[in-house]
Amino acid sequence: MWRLLEEEYQLIGSYGELISDVLAGIGYALSSSVNVLYVRILDSLLGIWGKEGGPCGSITHGLMILHLVEWVLSSLINFRCFEKIIVFACESLEISKANYVPFAIVMSAAGV
Repeated sequence: MWRLLEEEYQLIGSYGELISDVLAGIGYALSSSVNVLYVRILDSLLGIWGKEGGPCGSITHGLMILHLVEWVLSSLINFRCFEKIIVFACESLEISKANYVPFAIVMSAAGV
């Protein structure tokens, strides 16, 4: 999943209608992946918006990120996956990576 996002971000940016499908795939991957892949998938979610030729951030995309984070975290809470919740909080709220885009960080923080 993350390889697809890293290699094909320009394709995603060219076809705006793919963004909701990509975010749905990221949400599914975040709710079911092992911890090793979890951080890489989260990096893709928060960093894909800042790449040249990639998708542009918009209010619509920000709201999709917000709802995605709410959905992922509520399912993690229901399944008592507290390790993943801690990893999510640390990666998205405490660790500032250069490739993370501010609007994606703000919307993911609002979803927490």
